[in-house]
Formats: sequence, C-alpha cells, structure tokens
Amino acid sequence: MVKIRAFLSVALTMAIVIANPIYCLAEENEAINATTQEESIVDMAQEAEPISTNVEDDFELNEEKIGAEEIINVEDSKDEVEEIVEDTSEAEEIIETEEELEEAEINQSNYLYTTVSGTLGKPGDYSLIPLDLSAGDYLQAKMVPPNEASVDYDLRLYDENFNLLAVSDYATAMLSGDTTIDESIGYILQADMQVYLCAISTGSGSTSAPFSLDIVVTRNSKDEYEVDETALKAAEIKFVNYSGGSITRNINSPIDSDWYVFNVEDSPAYNKMRIGLTNNSPNGCKLEIYQNVLGNSSYYGMIKIGEGSGGELELPAGQYYVRIVGNSSLSGFDASNIGTYTFSIEPVGRVDGISISYIDGSGLEFMRDYFPEGNYFKIAYYDSTYMSVIGQAYYIDENGEKHPSPNALLHGLTINQSHLELGNNGKAYANGTGLTDNKGNYKIYIPVIKGVGLRNYTSSRLYYFYDFMDIKVSSCDNLDIYTMDHFYLLTYVREK
Repeated sequence: MVKIRAFLSVALTMAIVIANPIYCLAEENEAINATTQEESIVDMAQEAEPISTNVEDDFELNEEKIGAEEIINVEDSKDEVEEIVEDTSEAEEIIETEEELEEAEINQSNYLYTTVSGTLGKPGDYSLIPLDLSAGDYLQAKMVPPNEASVDYDLRLYDENFNLLAVSDYATAMLSGDTTIDESIGYILQADMQVYLCAISTGSGSTSAPFSLDIVVTRNSKDEYEVDETALKAAEIKFVNYSGGSITRNINSPIDSDWYVFNVEDSPAYNKMRIGLTNNSPNGCKLEIYQNVLGNSSYYGMIKIGEGSGGELELPAGQYYVRIVGNSSLSGFDASNIGTYTFSIEPVGRVDGISISYIDGSGLEFMRDYFPEGNYFKIAYYDSTYMSVIGQAYYIDENGEKHPSPNALLHGLTINQSHLELGNNGKAYANGTGLTDNKGNYKIYIPVIKGVGLRNYTSSRLYYFYDFMDIKVSSCDNLDIYTMDHFYLLTYVREK
C-alpha cells in the first residue's frame, strides 16, 4: 500500500458547502422511475444433486422485527428542495481539502479508497465532493448517517452539469436499539467526466453528529449484475413452480452491496425459506434480510430482521429484501483475491405426510409369495454399495386435499432387525438425507451395511440367508411425521 495524491491520476478535492438547496423532489423521482424499467430478473435454476448432509442453521432471525408496528421514526415524506446548484462559487462557505487516497494496484486492477466526514445542520444543507473519473471506472460510495431518529440524509451523484446520475434515499426507519440503514450508490462511468458526490439533509439535521462517507473506485473488478447498491436496484428472484437455485457473484470492494428481492406466498408450500451463502474469498461476506416498512415503490424504510450465512427461516407472507455485503475494512480488503460467493434460496413446503413408492439397490428383486415375512423387495449386499428409497412428500390443505411439498428435507433410515436381535446396535442403523424436488418427489441414498444372514429360506434348490430390514423416511422438520416399509437384505445364497 502506498499513499498517493491521485484519484486515478486526478486530484480529489472535497468541497463542503452549507448553503443553498440542491434539487427538486419531483425531478428526482422522475429520474429514479426511469431506471426501474431496466431491472433484471435472476432466474433461479433447479438444483438436481441430492444433498447428503444435515442442514445446520447459521442465521439469526429476530421474529419480533418482522412486520413490526412500533417504528421509532419513519420519514415517509421529504422536504422538497427547489434549486439546482450550478455554480458552487455562489455558496456561502466552501472548504476545500485534498484527500490522500490509499491505492492497491493488482494485475491492472486499480482499487482506490478514502473516507470523508461532515455535518449537515438543517434541511437543505449538503456536502459536495467533486471527482474526476475515467471511462470504465466503477464508483461506489457508502454514507453512514448519524444514529439519530430525527436525522434523514440522502446520497446522490451528479454529472458536471448537475444532472442526477444515481441516488440513495432511504427513509429513516429505526426500531429500539437499532440503527438506520446506510445510504449506498454505485455508478459505472461510460466516459471520462467530472462527477459530484452529494450528501444532503432532506429531513432534520445535526450539528454535532457527523456522517461518514466511504468512497471506492475500482477497475476490472465488477460483475455483470452491477450496479445494484440500493434496494431500488434489487434483482428480482422468482420461484417458478417452487423451483429454487443459486447465483454466483463477487464482492468487488469492501463497500459493495448486492441486493435481491423475493416474495413469500401465503401457502404451505412456503412454510419456510431455505437460504444459503458460501464464500471462497478471504475478505468474507454476510447476508442480511430486510423489510420495507413503508411498502412504497418510491421510498424505502428498511428494517433489518436477520443476518447470517444460511438456514431455514419461517417468514410470514410478504416481500423481503436480501443484501449481501463484505466483512472487511477499507484498508484490510484483499483486492488480489476477490473470489466469489454463491447465494441460494428456495421455498420449503410443509410436510404432513410421506409415501414410499420404490426402493432400489444391487440385485433388486420383488419377492412375491417367497419369504415368510411377506411380499417385499430384496436387495443383495456388496461392499461399498448404496441403496435408495423413492417416494413423495405432501401437505394437506384445509379441504383435506394432498399437495406436493417442494424442497423439503427428509431423513431416510434403515434398521437391521437381525443386528438388533444379536445386540449389534452400532451396525443396525444406516441413514441418509435428501430433498424433494418442486413436485414433492424424493430419492434418498443410504449406505448398505453388511448383514449377518440370521434368517433363512429354502427353495427347491437354494438356501437363502437374509436379514429383515425396516426402512423409515421422516420429515427433518418434524420427526414425528414419517412412513415405514420393509425389505430383505440378502447376505448370501447357497445351493442345496
């Protein structure tokens, strides 16, 4: 790391201006609405591979915050500002300071950053930060406002003619003991130009509590989905026929924010939401879930209801936002190993019942009118083999009708009664897990443990030595919901 006085070879000057109002609210809304027509939809492809490990929740969900009614403050209307600043020399006070930036230059990828701060005392006060940038630069900025319920600050980006390029204007929304969300914007430069970052007070201000503004410029390190630094730019996730899937992206800077939005339906098919986040970068990242308490397409009052890296969450019907952010500091971010993260999400159906339709394994044969225990499938034991059990999980609606349970996690268990009779409890059990697909169908793989051949049957020319097996499939969410069946495990056959 070296300190330089260049922002991509151009000096950075911060001008703090406390003077005239800056922009008309109606014009701002028009600019915002124009961008929403180009929102991307992330198609979540169905995952086909069965899982063989239990799901462990690593997610802290505050259920008291879901649909909370007692919000300390929600500024759902902002003071309008009438004039556009076209000449900063008309300001009553301009303070200019050169900021030294830290630069990391890795494989032709430039990563530069700085932090500035200031105070905004009353509605209409603002701070301007002019930046000279180059085509292809990705500018990201994150403002942490004062932790005061009466304060409402926004973050904007203008071109050199003060046309609005990007905006983050969350309403101040807080619960007891919480902070309001930070304001973040991102913008990819299409040409060399001078731009102005603007922190502006649209509600009450504070002369004692400063805001903090982190600024990062990167090159060659963004992904195809950028920019989506605000909830307004969230990529919509749709669950077609309850199918889930995953998307792989990166956190390209320590202040990068990737937003997604999804809907939970009022249906047993959405009994829970399974959410996961894996990451292969040393910078780390985490997943946060938000609700917009304003329910307004123009303004967002965001309350965080949980965070972590994954689990199965009970979420009431409604709309939810996911934000994925990095864990590293500005100076601690490793620009040489950005890596990727994988975000997965799918609805999980309630399981009221389970059926077993088929088992499969080596030497499969249906033993009709043969062994004395009854008509069941028979499989043969061979070293390092697996068997599978196949069927469907379902929920029952208020009318008593059965419906497939999508994406439900099930547990399969085999029990060797012969081992139990001999006291070999450690060899009597084998288990596996599997997910239903979007139609409730499952296939669970279970290892086959060598039997003892305690039972036998004599045919006209062969002696069969076998064990009588139980097979049980349960809901991992409620082990009291299960189904049972049986099969034969053939140990060996001998001629008379």
